[in-house]
Amino acid sequence: MNGETTGVASQMAFTFTATRSVFSFKAEDVEFNVTFLSPVTPNDEIRTSLPFSYLSIDVDPSSIGKHTISVYSDIGGEWASGDSTVEIVCFSLNSLRRVVVLILLGI
Repeated sequence: MNGETTGVASQMAFTFTATRSVFSFKAEDVEFNVTFLSPVTPNDEIRTSLPFSYLSIDVDPSSIGKHTISVYSDIGGEWASGDSTVEIVCFSLNSLRRVVVLILLGI
């Protein structure tokens, strides 16, 4: 990592609702929230029953100019589907303050 040190994040808080879990962390002077959102679509029972969540990471804007911030998230296809023949498509949407990683099952 080019001689840079990394801080270990400490969990500061946790909140949840029926569809959202929010973990608040602090690593050195960088504060960020990790949110797992499980969408509920009242008129679509199949979508509502799928075991997946959106992952959103929000970083305190004052930290962005002071630090190089990297996020590593990993998940295996075995977690997403018990069928090894199912095609799994993964992509990410990046912006300055948020990284959203979506995993879609080819059902």
